[in-house]
Amino acid sequence: MHKVIANAKALEDWLENKEHEHTSEVIISSGAITYIRDQVQIMDSCYGEARDIERDLGGYMILLYGKDDEVQKEHEKILHYHHLQDNQYEYKEHYKAIIGNESIKIRLYLCSSDYGIILVSITES
Repeated sequence: MHKVIANAKALEDWLENKEHEHTSEVIISSGAITYIRDQVQIMDSCYGEARDIERDLGGYMILLYGKDDEVQKEHEKILHYHHLQDNQYEYKEHYKAIIGNESIKIRLYLCSSDYGIILVSITES
């Protein structure tokens, strides 16, 4: 499964949705939430909260979660869509959840000088 996060409001709405409660708790317990919120807020302040993620500058974040093979397939689709290779990321972070057995990998891919995609993959270790 995946969720496109275009701005801070979309992130907070997703985190508050009870349907994703376990995944939200994993992100929060790992400490990754600070980095995730910071990055979304930077995009909002620099490029606007109401930006069109397909037409405007800035970029967006995608949360990928579920079984390892599902997350990997979604990851590959997104990279293919943006004509990127898996090893072309500019920055990488790794977090381990305190609750559950999940790990969180965050990768920043730059598509141009003013457009980036942050992929947050949440999978069982």
